[in-house]
This record gives sequence, C-alpha cells and structure tokens, in this order.
Amino acid sequence: MAEVLREVTEADLDAIEIGAAILGTGGGGNPYIGKLRCREELKKGRRIPVIPLGELPDDALVVSLGGIGAPVVGVEKIEQGEECLRALRAIEKELGVTVDALISAEIGGANSMEPMLTAAQAGLPVVDGDGMGRAFPEMQMCTWSIYGHREAPGAMADEKGNIVVIRDTPDDVWLERIARSVVVTMGAAAGLATNPMRGDFVKRAAVPNTIT
Repeated sequence: MAEVLREVTEADLDAIEIGAAILGTGGGGNPYIGKLRCREELKKGRRIPVIPLGELPDDALVVSLGGIGAPVVGVEKIEQGEECLRALRAIEKELGVTVDALISAEIGGANSMEPMLTAAQAGLPVVDGDGMGRAFPEMQMCTWSIYGHREAPGAMADEKGNIVVIRDTPDDVWLERIARSVVVTMGAAAGLATNPMRGDFVKRAAVPNTIT
C-alpha cells in the first residue's frame, strides 16, 4: 500500500510542479514561480500539511482559492506574495468564520501552488484534491459549482493592498464576470478566495488525490 503524503517537502514541490504543468496542458500559467515561493516558506520553518480527502472532517470549513487574471502578467508584475492570504482573511471577516483547510480550485498550472503557499502562511492544511483535475478558464467550471455550491461571496486582493468582496451574485457565471472586471482594474492579477464549503460536500465534489 502506498504511503500517504502528510506534509509537502521541497522534493515534493519539484514533483508537483511537473505534474501540474502536465495537467495544465498549456493553460493555467507556469507553476515554477509558485514553487520557489513555497520553497522559501519551507526555508523559514513553515509547514505545508496535507489532509487526504477521505480524512477531512465533515464539518470542516474549506476554502477554495487561487490566482485570477492573466498568468503572463507575472513575467513583468512581481506579486507581493500574500494576495491569496489576504483574500482568505477577507472571506473570514465577511462571514465571521474561521477556515479549517484550503483546497486548490485547479491543480493544473500555477494555481497548484497558491493553496500550498497560503497554507504555509496561514498555518492551515491543504486538502489532497482540487476542483477541476486540470486547468479550466472560469469559476463555474469547478466541480464545486457543478455540484451546486454557490461560490459567492468571493474576495479578491492585489499586490497594492486593495481588497474587493463580491457579496452576492445570481450565479457563478456572474461572479466570474464581475471578478474578471475587477481583476483588470487590479492590473490583471489578483488572489481570489471563495465561499467556504463543508468537508462532507468537498469529499463528494472534489477531484481526489490531485496533489499526490
């Protein structure tokens, strides 16, 4: 029986980078920069714990997060490094909750690394799974949305310190449209965190084992 991954190491980051690039099939951006940022967090003594999907408590609050915008912008515009962390905190503040775990919206491309980076910064575990199984362009294409979860409210944060909370939308297509308009004003790159999900829902809706 294969050993279960409980914590991401520097060596694991290299393997995840390769797998994420393959699953991205040319989309989702390059995971290399995110890998370097995760590596720096590990060098600071921070950890990236991993929860196997089947061990996630039913009542855990899980947030799906990642970068939104045009990945190529990162070639010229250096990220501040805590955009997704500040988006996460904005969601917690908006709803008055404390999040228990993070999960990737999409494992393909650069967004494979964002939840692990934020997990290290926030002292939270990351769930071994994601909402796409690869890299798709829009939020309503996530399995969370397909299984009926409303992703609003969503919070966005940029490198300049701006935070925008989209409290409600008719559906996830509208959340995607409004978020895209906001991210253009933010310089075509931002961190995004969406409405928390219960652990029992995540276990039904997530694509399993996509970190490992």
